[in-house]
Amino acid sequence: MEDRNYNLEDAMRILAETYHKILKINLTTDTHVDIKVYQSEQDDTHGYSQKISDWLRNFALSGQIYEKDREQYLQFTSLNTMREHFEHSDECLRLRYRLRTNGSFRWVMMELLKASDYTSDNQTLMLYIQDIHDIYIREFEAQREFEYLSRFDTLTGLKNLYSYRSMCDMVSTEPSPRPVGVMFSDLNGLKIVNDTMGHDKGNEFICSYAALLCEHLGKYDVFRISGDEFVVLSIDDSEDVFLANMKKFKQVVNADDFPRAAVGFAWMRSNHVADVTAAAETEMYNDKQLFYNRHPEFQHSIMERTYHDEMASLISVLTDSYEVLLIADLDRDTYHIIKQNATSINAGEPVSGIYSRRNDNFCNDYVSDEFRELRRQVGSIANLKKQLRTENHIICNYRLKNGLWRESAFWKTGADTDETPTKIIYYSQAIDHSMSERLSRRHSS
Repeated sequence: MEDRNYNLEDAMRILAETYHKILKINLTTDTHVDIKVYQSEQDDTHGYSQKISDWLRNFALSGQIYEKDREQYLQFTSLNTMREHFEHSDECLRLRYRLRTNGSFRWVMMELLKASDYTSDNQTLMLYIQDIHDIYIREFEAQREFEYLSRFDTLTGLKNLYSYRSMCDMVSTEPSPRPVGVMFSDLNGLKIVNDTMGHDKGNEFICSYAALLCEHLGKYDVFRISGDEFVVLSIDDSEDVFLANMKKFKQVVNADDFPRAAVGFAWMRSNHVADVTAAAETEMYNDKQLFYNRHPEFQHSIMERTYHDEMASLISVLTDSYEVLLIADLDRDTYHIIKQNATSINAGEPVSGIYSRRNDNFCNDYVSDEFRELRRQVGSIANLKKQLRTENHIICNYRLKNGLWRESAFWKTGADTDETPTKIIYYSQAIDHSMSERLSRRHSS
């Protein structure tokens, strides 16, 4: 018995140190028993009353609860709220709010739970209030830092790829198209800076361009979406205003002997920011080529140029067999056609754009009814990310609306740390006559 008393005393001491108010309240009789209460709270200035409903309400109205938390506190401490909850649940009720303590407001936690003698006819609860200010502030700061890191680029302070995608998603839900302007820029010579002067200088180069963007285009949303790629996004600017501002900025960039970045921009009324970005990116590539024409020393080393010449020859040979050859970025949902035959059934399509939209449009426009959903599913980003985690490539045979058979292949060329594919090469080719006949007979049977 003596040991048990010591244990009880220890438990009560710990409770007394942890909580600065402990009450046993009775919802049935609207009364309370004070187990631990500061003497200062048991006076008229704090609205003290033997009726627990009056005391809780008067305490809030006496200015002890932070103004913005007061309404929530009053609702939480309403006896009707407590009765309704505990009639149907045994779970603890918790409220976090700010309480005046020694002249300043600190975060506290109120907890309500059923007492051991609680019955439907004698609704007794235990009420505990604990100071959580220091812990909560640390958690709040950590959460704020996490939210910052999820939305902003840590090197430049610009918004990041996640923020850009969130903006795309937001605009896509608008009921009608909005004026969207995008400037896409890619740094010139970052690889050479990194290779010859080190990555610290490369980071300085990135930050200097980010600062230039903010200085001249800070009224817009500015994103760093990859290592050396930046997007400036305008929503609701008129075409004239947006293009004028972009042209002024391009003049600033081109004023240097060696422009720091290639720049492209586009404007259209759309709910699809990615479409406008793809158009701006295409213009950027044109500007990049002009820069390389003027400064070929920044493009590639002799070895790289030889390699790319050989690759270009190989691609040319491949394209004699393949109707279309393209690369796709699954994370960014974009594609760029490397080369396609003039005889390709979709030879007039844009050189670059939204991959998922191209996949849907191709299936709708050219694939026969019985194979449309199969081909659409195989080529979808979700399926490619799933299947190509364990396979290097997927091949799909299907029939076109004109009755001819075609083979499409999707090859993984890039993956993240868990082997989820990030980039693919896609090709399609006509199937020879004998194989077409075999496939037709198999499909018919």
